[in-house]
Amino acid sequence: MGQEQQRYIKCDACGVSILEQCAIEESGQFFCGDCVVRATKKEVVIAEKISKEKRDKEYEIERNKTILKQKKRGVILFVATLVVLGITQLIAIYNQPEPLVTTKVDLETDTALANAMIISGINGYYSVHEKLPAQLKVLAPQYISDKLFQVSKRFHYQRLNDDSYELKIIQQREESTLNRSGLPDENK
Repeated sequence: MGQEQQRYIKCDACGVSILEQCAIEESGQFFCGDCVVRATKKEVVIAEKISKEKRDKEYEIERNKTILKQKKRGVILFVATLVVLGITQLIAIYNQPEPLVTTKVDLETDTALANAMIISGINGYYSVHEKLPAQLKVLAPQYISDKLFQVSKRFHYQRLNDDSYELKIIQQREESTLNRSGLPDENK
């Protein structure tokens, strides 16, 4: 009785004889356990491959989105930096001081300025040499200009000792003739 109930069928995939009870039916076909395991492994490998490709695509999409956001931030930061630099330059341009206006000074007529410049030259000489110059000509050209040295001839300099001196303006007489009305004569 046990043999009558045991029927053998062939596996539709590999053709091996198997007990009907051990056969696995799928979509109207009968398979042995080995074929089912092989088919399942193939399906798992294919499913893993599909899943990996899907994850890689999703990763690539997210990566591209992140890169795009970073590029946008970089562009915004660059533009903001340019705007700040531009504003800084504009402020710097508008806040520039006026150009220096130079005036020509005639040291021949402005004796007070000439006196101050000679004193400055004497002080400069004293700060370096720790004594006063013997004569004013020692100051030219390092401490006073040659032009100022020419004007210094109108001054009387006397060194009293190493720490004190006397500087006086020598009065120059201008010869002029007066006409009958008491004004300087322009003909001479």
